Amino acid sequence: KSVICSIDASRYALNNSKKTILMIAPTERQAFALYEKTLNWLLDNSPKQVVTKGEQKPTQTRFYLKNGTVIYCLPTGMSGVGIRFLTVHRLYVDEASRITPSVWTAITPMLLTTGGDSIYLSTPFGRQGEFYDCWRNKDAAYDSFSRFSIDSHKVILERPIFGQWTERTREKALQKIEQAKARMSNKEYAQEYMGEFVEDLFR
Repeated sequence: KSVICSIDASRYALNNSKKTILMIAPTERQAFALYEKTLNWLLDNSPKQVVTKGEQKPTQTRFYLKNGTVIYCLPTGMSGVGIRFLTVHRLYVDEASRITPSVWTAITPMLLTTGGDSIYLSTPFGRQGEFYDCWRNKDAAYDSFSRFSIDSHKVILERPIFGQWTERTREKALQKIEQAKARMSNKEYAQEYMGEFVEDLFR
């Protein structure tokens, strides 16, 4: 999911000038992973469009394109107070099911004046929180969202063989799936590998 979102962010950045893209996650490591994939995709596919020198050269938290679009990568922490300074045209939220309510309160107004888009990606974390409410379209308050889900087993079976994804790699992945199923509870497996919202896993 992060690879797909990094490509999506890259294409949006290339095709839209003077925009602000924000990538967030509960922890710095998670936020940086999506950001790094985006920067690397752009450097591999459109290197001349990335500002690589001067005051706007890439840092751990932001980089610029020559069309004036900037991409930020920030951890939210527990409150979101550190990200309140931005106005955003596109928002990517990784591990969205783990974002706390106070962070959602902080980030929602960032898109108000731009009419911007939000993309949430996550493994479920029980039937709770903003990500779950969005998934089930609670009170019809999330009508503008499209929803996509795929489980690990289906990904392994349907991913075309190419490059580093060989028949042998697929066989190993299927073996790991079976091992995980054997050592985890049904509910843990359903959440982590099947992408299901399990109601009472954390009670």
